Amino acid sequence: MFRWGAEEEYIPGTLADSIRSVRSLQKHRSRAKETDPVLPVSEADFRAVLPLVSRQVAAMAELQWLTGMRPGEVLQMRWADIEKPAKAGVWIYRPHRQKTQHLGKDRVIPLGPRAQKVLSKFKKLDAKAAIFCPADADSEFRARKRATRKSPMTPSHLRRHESAMESPKQAHQPTYDTRAYARAIARACKKAGVPHWSLNQLRHSAGTRIRRASGLDAARALLGHSSPSTAEIYAELDLDQAARLVEKFG
Repeated sequence: MFRWGAEEEYIPGTLADSIRSVRSLQKHRSRAKETDPVLPVSEADFRAVLPLVSRQVAAMAELQWLTGMRPGEVLQMRWADIEKPAKAGVWIYRPHRQKTQHLGKDRVIPLGPRAQKVLSKFKKLDAKAAIFCPADADSEFRARKRATRKSPMTPSHLRRHESAMESPKQAHQPTYDTRAYARAIARACKKAGVPHWSLNQLRHSAGTRIRRASGLDAARALLGHSSPSTAEIYAELDLDQAARLVEKFG
């Protein structure tokens, strides 16, 4: 941010240089509050939540668990951003908005057979529409409620239903946001009686599995970590290598 400020001449360049020279805080060497490390979520706690959320939220969580993608990456998934190479058994997802976009780095997320199976349940006529839509989840929820009603809807129920469907206040966003996604998971954790886990713990769980099986560099590359030590991994990781890795995990 300070470098950008210097480039735009909002602050002197010498100030940006001075700020970059400040050393990072060392662990347990200051009064600053120490943050807890992000731990992986157990598969049992993860699986316990899936039946208690919408089909859309369950699929997003499953994809994070399998691929280690970031919450924002799964929320914005579109079929237009997914390639299906003829030679490889792996699909390639390139988010149209990504964390490292300003650095000119192309984020590539390989999708293996399990992830493909999850996605195949969500076909869209519009390839540029979000695959996971809150309006779809709401429509499915309302349909289930109507199907399980033991008595016919009264005229007052019908009027309220029509009003809710027509009211702009009830209109749904075309995509989930991170807060709504996280709230749905938090409510389900409480209902399932399992310890609360966060969306980033799913990503950490995937990274842990990949690291144990294929090494740290492979985990960093597949998770999209940006650091000098992985610059060459990004350049050299081709579809064949990605296919071999995600065939085990995603």
